Amino acid sequence: MGLTKAHLSEVLTGAPDTVIFTEHKPVITIGRTGGDLHLLASTERLRDLGIDLVHTDRGGDITYHGPGQLVVYPIFDIKRRGLDAHSFLRYLEEIAIRVCAEYGVEAYRIPGKTGVWTAKGKIAAIGVHIKKWISYHGISFNLTDQALAGFKHIVPCGIEGAGVCSLEGWGKITIN
Repeated sequence: MGLTKAHLSEVLTGAPDTVIFTEHKPVITIGRTGGDLHLLASTERLRDLGIDLVHTDRGGDITYHGPGQLVVYPIFDIKRRGLDAHSFLRYLEEIAIRVCAEYGVEAYRIPGKTGVWTAKGKIAAIGVHIKKWISYHGISFNLTDQALAGFKHIVPCGIEGAGVCSLEGWGKITIN
């Protein structure tokens, strides 16, 4: 997270907004409102599997990041964009909904739950932190079924029985 915090410092001093696109090595992150309650594997088991465990300052509970998942970190001055925290979350959801639509997948919001859902499960998770009206952390979007492997070690976002899915699982993309 060093890169995101470096860009956060720059945007805090007036630099242009930045967006970082990445794919992480396997890692489970626990946000400010989360805890180990929704972690289903021991830290020793995760270590044996090559999955890191990181407590972070983003919002939300627990999630998994790994290969096959696009993670986007918008480091934006949301006030300059005329947004507040809630409208920024809806903005990120809308981006994921539109990406799904481009691939012919119907995606939607569920009132009271942040993220983007499909009939097969959650396809995009969002966890942000806002410091002096600058956002960091962001959205993770499951592109391939490979991205789903690590979710079996957690209760994704702390939501029992929610399930996760990918664009590949909809037969909408093929990764060679």
